Amino acid sequence: MSEVSGNPNTASERRVVLIADAQTHMMPDLAVEMARRAHDLVIGPPVEGLEARLKELGAEVEVAAGAENINEAGAAQALVDAAKARFGKFDSVAIRTGSHVVNTVLTANIENADQVYQGNFLSVMYALQAVLPPLVAQGSGQVLINTSVSGVRPQPTVATYSAMRAAANSLIRSAALTVAGTGVVVNGFGTAALDYPAFVKMFEEANDNDPRALDKAAAELPVGRLGTTQECAYLAASLVDGKCNFSTGQFFALDGGWSFV
Repeated sequence: MSEVSGNPNTASERRVVLIADAQTHMMPDLAVEMARRAHDLVIGPPVEGLEARLKELGAEVEVAAGAENINEAGAAQALVDAAKARFGKFDSVAIRTGSHVVNTVLTANIENADQVYQGNFLSVMYALQAVLPPLVAQGSGQVLINTSVSGVRPQPTVATYSAMRAAANSLIRSAALTVAGTGVVVNGFGTAALDYPAFVKMFEEANDNDPRALDKAAAELPVGRLGTTQECAYLAASLVDGKCNFSTGQFFALDGGWSFV
């Protein structure tokens, strides 16, 4: 347990990680894995029971006010401010952004183009602008931004979404080069075909609630199955736990090989 919790003038002796969107996808599992790896945490609103679980694992936890919607300007800064106030610093960052819109290039309009621009590109820019200066100033840190594998393998049914995810991946690479040599590394991360409730529901609704559709899609992946959020969290944790600082400007796809078929 950190002995300096609540003291804004003394930095925590443990590593501190910022995790946005601790309610769904791999993020709750990532929070748990980081606690297991002896990190204190500053998190966006957590899924029920997560905060207690993290504390059971010995972590100090701060739930940041103002970080409820990481896609909004100021949300990432709220995480940074909460970390400075509670722990005096932070060491690594894992942020999941995103706003999903279904359209083709022929059906896209300015309204949904603006939505995906805000949720999938500007959100990443806001996050990088908030977290990089303090890390550069301290001369160390790891940043991982979750975007999407659709930025690598564009999908015609989510045309503007794929385009903005690709732009975000490029921005992450530019950020990595901007701070290269300062001790700070920046990487991107994307997933597809994960077995968690929100994805299963979305997939079923998109396939007329056909109970066979998800099994068929999973079988068509190169690995022949859906992924788990725990698998993704384990790799993500290894990119922000301070142990590997030689990878920067990369995009890691956890999708069972989907990006390459």
